[in-house]
Amino acid sequence: MEKSKISTQAWVWRSMVKTGIIPLILVESVLIAVYLMSNHFISTDNMAYIYHQVNEELKISSRRETDIIREKLKAVENLTALYRSETERALAQRLPVDNFESLPDEFPERLRGPLQNLLPEPSEFSQELLQELPQDLLSEFSNLALSRDGVLYSQQDLGGAASFYSAKTVDKDWGKIAKLARLDPMMKQFKESNEQIASVYFNSWDSYNRIYPWFNTVAQYPSDMDIPEYNFYYLADEQHNPERGIVWTDVYIDPAGHGWMASSIAPVYRTAQNGDQGLLEGVVGLDITVSSIVDSIQELAVPWDGYAVLASNTGMIMALPPQGEVDFGVKELTDYNYQQAISKEVFKPESFNLYKREDTAELNQHLQQREEGITQITLNGASKLISWSTIPETQWRLLLIVDENKMYSKSRSLEEKYQHIGYVLIVGLISFYSLFLIFIWRSSKKMSESIAAPLSQIQNMVDRVSTGDFNVSHEGFRLKEINETANAIIHMGSKLDTLTAALKEAKLEAENANMAKSQFISTVSHELRTPLNSILGMSYILLHSELNNEQKSSLMKIDKSGRHLLSLISDILDLSKFDAGKVEIEHISFDLPSLVHDVQDIFEYKAKKRGVIVHTELDRSIPPLLGDPLRIKQVLLNYVSNAIKFTNNGDIVIRVEVEVLSVESVRVHFSVQDTGIGMSDAEQSKIFDSYQQADSSTTRKYGGTGLGLAISKHIAELMGGTVGVESQCGLGSTFWFTIDLAIDRTGSAADCRSHELPEINIKPVKPVQLRCDSTAIAVFEQKIQYLTLLLEEYDLESEYYYSQYQQCFDKLNLELSHKLSDAVATYDFEKALAIIAQFGIVLEEYKAAQALSSEHKGMTS
Repeated sequence: MEKSKISTQAWVWRSMVKTGIIPLILVESVLIAVYLMSNHFISTDNMAYIYHQVNEELKISSRRETDIIREKLKAVENLTALYRSETERALAQRLPVDNFESLPDEFPERLRGPLQNLLPEPSEFSQELLQELPQDLLSEFSNLALSRDGVLYSQQDLGGAASFYSAKTVDKDWGKIAKLARLDPMMKQFKESNEQIASVYFNSWDSYNRIYPWFNTVAQYPSDMDIPEYNFYYLADEQHNPERGIVWTDVYIDPAGHGWMASSIAPVYRTAQNGDQGLLEGVVGLDITVSSIVDSIQELAVPWDGYAVLASNTGMIMALPPQGEVDFGVKELTDYNYQQAISKEVFKPESFNLYKREDTAELNQHLQQREEGITQITLNGASKLISWSTIPETQWRLLLIVDENKMYSKSRSLEEKYQHIGYVLIVGLISFYSLFLIFIWRSSKKMSESIAAPLSQIQNMVDRVSTGDFNVSHEGFRLKEINETANAIIHMGSKLDTLTAALKEAKLEAENANMAKSQFISTVSHELRTPLNSILGMSYILLHSELNNEQKSSLMKIDKSGRHLLSLISDILDLSKFDAGKVEIEHISFDLPSLVHDVQDIFEYKAKKRGVIVHTELDRSIPPLLGDPLRIKQVLLNYVSNAIKFTNNGDIVIRVEVEVLSVESVRVHFSVQDTGIGMSDAEQSKIFDSYQQADSSTTRKYGGTGLGLAISKHIAELMGGTVGVESQCGLGSTFWFTIDLAIDRTGSAADCRSHELPEINIKPVKPVQLRCDSTAIAVFEQKIQYLTLLLEEYDLESEYYYSQYQQCFDKLNLELSHKLSDAVATYDFEKALAIIAQFGIVLEEYKAAQALSSEHKGMTS
């Protein structure tokens, strides 16, 4: 590509920029880049260290606060375990009473009957035991009442626990009430010793509930309450808790009226006679309310103004402070529907479940994979860092949630400060070099003016020399180099004047020599063709005379060699015309499919004899065309002839395709593909040169002069196209050429195709009238022999020769004559030879019949 021209001032300016300014800017830029990069790496490392330290501090805070909550929960669990142990022991004891008749007079009559069931057998009566009847038991039983619905409940607060025996149970276990009443002081102590505990209770398998502190249970609970259907019971049964350990419930609404809470529960099994634990007697539990959990969570020291969230092992948020309500978009549930809670279990909605929320889906994966860790998620449009730890006993997770911007605000402000320093340096550098460039530009302008004037005079001198005026001069320049350049131009002009004259003379001599060469080749070729045509004519006459077979065979070889020599001379003449530029390309309408099929028909028989099948593939989208059909056919004939020559037992495909189609013209791609011997890359590079073949052995083995492909190249180039070959040794070759042809808009090509045969006006040659009698049999035998020779040589002249003597063939055997006519017309030489052999048999029969007829006439005379 030619470089764009610039003025002297631009050149001087660019030189200054390249040699001075750019290196200086590069050095300064490198220094600033080193500063910025080092600052970036240092800042990055510092930030990475700060982030690591901050994350570690958040993890440590998470573990520390988790341990605090864990200790509180363990204290509740320890009390639960102690309460279960004491409950099992109390249920296993016997009551210290003998008979109801020994009861004090003040004991209510309505309870004497039920209490009778608690007495031991009469044989165990002891007067001393009567004095040991506990006063608290008497008070407990005195406080019990039976409602209209069949609920047994405590009527008033005596400082102990409340009793509720569901109407669902008809046969109530009074002994269980009496035994559990003795644990009221311990339940009270549990409640007062731990502020987290809201209530302490025991629930039995037959829906008996004993709970401290006391409240009006008959007004709070439904009369037919089925306690084993609630999670604070069934989560501790054999199915849900086969290990029989202490478990924690999810957050639920307490039917006792304490609101949202979670319970630490443990199963109480009945001791069997063999000492093993038998059936589930009931479940003890200690309640902690959500409000107390939230209060504990809010008291945690979370850094960077963060907050803590407590979630259960199922992902349910158990405690959510006000900050979390904003981020999670939910309100901590402090209101509840008690009427719904006492009839069935009520848990928090799925919006409180971290495992089921869309915005915590990524957090869900981390929580289920690891017991502790740290991750980043987006809550309420803000980036949050979440660190969590797991309480092993309950599998609850404490999550510390901190705003990421607040965590890294100080470190990021420091990073931005150093970045601003770098930006100031860059702005200062740009300002300095802006002023410096203005100064350099003005200096370059003055310098360029002192150079531009002499250069303009030198340019004028060069322009005069380029137009042929070699007599140039100058006034002299101050700059030494410019002055020497002007002198060199003057010297060059004088030399060019001498050389130009010599070149004109040499060109004229070369043109004369080339013209003489072309005239010589044309003259010699014509001089050779005249005697050669005479030789071919004489051989043709002699072939039709009475000769023996050996003489005819020799004449056939002379005729064949003469025709080959005539074809060679024609190729040389064509090549000479191309070199001289005397070949003109026609632009007429033609039928491309007919042209291709003609080429296929010409070579079909010859190819078949070599075991080769010729195929054609034509692009049916090719429109009617204008061009030189004779020259196109000449190229295809050369290609196909070579393909047959170098292919044995294979396939040849003549392919015609559209390469480029426009409104007025079309570029057509012709190719001839064979499965022959192929060529190497070196052979392909010279195959289209004049008098060249693949190698010297090719001429000896296959014949040919190498002119056909050179002529094909000239023809394609004259039509505005190109030629080429693609080949591999042993795999075959594909010779191709492309030409640009105009589209025929007149429609004459279509008419030509549709009426081609009817419009042919050929005057038939009058066949020789041969008398097919006894005197002409010998002559007819000669004609059969000559036709046989033509068919054996695959000569296309056989068709014309047969047409001259068809009448005699018809007269001898009309049916065989028609078959022979079809065979020679389609160039099916093998079939024609077979029919000629049948004609020989018929001729012998004819001769025998003629001889018999002559003998019969002689005997008659």
